[in-house]
Amino acid sequence: MAGDESLGDVGDRFGATVDVARPPPDDAGFFLVKRHPEADHEAFRTWLLSAVGGVDRLLLGHPDGLFVVHTTFGRAETLRGEPYVSHVGGVNVDIERLRQALTPPE
Repeated sequence: MAGDESLGDVGDRFGATVDVARPPPDDAGFFLVKRHPEADHEAFRTWLLSAVGGVDRLLLGHPDGLFVVHTTFGRAETLRGEPYVSHVGGVNVDIERLRQALTPPE
């Protein structure tokens, strides 16, 4: 594939429609936010929760600096530009399966 070939050209070749439009900024979803390795974990966690609207927006957090938060696409985009953030990406979360995995067997 040529380096200058656009997505539209590839779609045309295969008879496909290629849509790379971003969702509206107010659309909400789950996002993985990874802390920059040099950032202090607790300070980052406090900052992130404030940035996304509070602890009720936190789905998962790990001491290695990985957090899954529920926020808007627009807010996730702004997080990408923060110096203490190394990565932001959308994730799909099956809440029911997650609950089942976290519920201890009886």
